[in-house]
Amino acid sequence: MHNDWIDNELTTVNLEDKRLNHRFSRILKALSERPNVSIPAACGGHSETMAAYRFFDNDHTTFDKILQPHQEATERRIAAQEVVLCVQDTTELDLTRPKQQIRGAGLIGSGDKRYGGYLHLLEAFAPDGTPLGALWAKNVIRASEKPLKEENTPKRHHNKIPIEEKESFRWLEGYRQTIELAKRTPQTLCVCVGDSESDIFEVFAEPRCDNAHLLVRMYHDRSVAHEETVELVEHHRIRSVVYRTPVLATKQIFVRAQIPSVG
Repeated sequence: MHNDWIDNELTTVNLEDKRLNHRFSRILKALSERPNVSIPAACGGHSETMAAYRFFDNDHTTFDKILQPHQEATERRIAAQEVVLCVQDTTELDLTRPKQQIRGAGLIGSGDKRYGGYLHLLEAFAPDGTPLGALWAKNVIRASEKPLKEENTPKRHHNKIPIEEKESFRWLEGYRQTIELAKRTPQTLCVCVGDSESDIFEVFAEPRCDNAHLLVRMYHDRSVAHEETVELVEHHRIRSVVYRTPVLATKQIFVRAQIPSVG
């Protein structure tokens, strides 16, 4: 018997086949009850395991279709909130195998020995930290081999590449998703949160609506003055402006020390 939360979460599921919709519900129930084990262990039998693998291999069970009912359920929960934090970040999916690598995996990390992909998530939270669900997600797969370095390539060449052709475009896409959410839920204040990797000019330059805000951990000491009207001196930089701004609140936090490895 399925849990009520699964039925509620999959209210709008449409995999173009009722059998797939039903199988999706069964797999979700099995994996949610034992999220720390493998698919065969969670499914509890050979026939159920093979049915799960056939489900994942079906052309109709795409990444977007699997996520779609959860996204819609998340937005329903958001609509009941006054303020929502839309937090985006990227995580590695390490699928490295000792010998034959998984088909479709690309290089991850800075070396050339690990294979997998990157999952960029936009997750919604209530101000007290209660998770509301995923709003949007994007898979980033790099090439399976490192490209050859071109000789005499200018260091600033990367700056001339359009943002849409860079991996960092995902941060702008995440913020655009937050803006569209804010337009659909005008009664909710939507705050898009990102770390210093999202400190990108195009993100700040993106047109926004009144209830879509941005909270970014600063990386670049940007100018806060218009270049044509004000001379760019030190006190017109954002770091200096922040230091001169009165403190509104303080909060003490405790950070656990990293235990060094032995050996």
